[in-house]
Amino acid sequence: MLNVRIGVIYKGRVQGVGFRWQVLKIAENFNCTGYVKNLRDGTVELLVEGVADEAGSMVEAIDSKMRGYWTQKTEDQRDGDPHCNDFTICY
Repeated sequence: MLNVRIGVIYKGRVQGVGFRWQVLKIAENFNCTGYVKNLRDGTVELLVEGVADEAGSMVEAIDSKMRGYWTQKTEDQRDGDPHCNDFTICY
């Protein structure tokens, strides 16, 4: 099975609206590790690590559920083993 690391930057109305908390709740349904955190420029960074299909499905679920908040996203996917032990909100 191929492990991947998917990095996503969400732009839009993504801070101060419970975006990170909702992402954490979505992550509970997937066998992935990583984090979600607010960045100083008003964007949100997401890192999802895991088996390619599972990680991709998690990003799709987040995109769909949070569609009303983000207006633009940048995504980067690379092969690689997970670096995180669980999925968390970074502060």
